Amino acid sequence: MSEVDEVLRENLSPKALGVLQTARAVQAAGAELSDAVAAVREDACSPEGDVWACADGQGFLTALMIDDAAMSRYTVEELEDVISDALVDASGRGQAAGEAVLGKLDEKIKDLDLSSLDS
Repeated sequence: MSEVDEVLRENLSPKALGVLQTARAVQAAGAELSDAVAAVREDACSPEGDVWACADGQGFLTALMIDDAAMSRYTVEELEDVISDALVDASGRGQAAGEAVLGKLDEKIKDLDLSSLDS
């Protein structure tokens, strides 16, 4: 037991200690899931494989690769469409994967004993 825990145990009521322990458990679960969402990486490619995009668990784009051959293969408008499609696909996949991870937060919190928070 740490020195801080000893001081808390000596100075807080059992109810306050229970609330503190519950708050720490919720904080730890949130931090774990936040890290899990940050670790999500989903990608998408164009049908020809010449444009690739990657997004994180919030759907934010983290990388884009455009093959040199794509510049000559497509017209400007077609290239815009191919890039846009890859970006949208990667973003949607990343966000969906991140949402799936976040859905586990509810399960983790339900598993915690929150009875110490009752009046």
